[in-house]
Amino acid sequence: MLQRELAAEGWTFTAIQAQTRQAEAARLLRETDAPLAEIGYLCGYSDQAHFTRQFERDVGVTPGKYRLSFRTESPSL
Repeated sequence: MLQRELAAEGWTFTAIQAQTRQAEAARLLRETDAPLAEIGYLCGYSDQAHFTRQFERDVGVTPGKYRLSFRTESPSL
């Protein structure tokens, strides 16, 4: 029943799962200093290489570059 309801809305369970994993990985990359391998594991990826490939495919940059784009150095006073 759930599968039919999702399909009626143009979704699949797999697509929702992938979107949720990517969103949580992005949040962890922005908000924590956890190692990339740990973030991948927490988000359900089998290993860091799989996490990196999938994240880059979905977001357009590697997890490391994504994290760096949210890091700002404070100006020297």
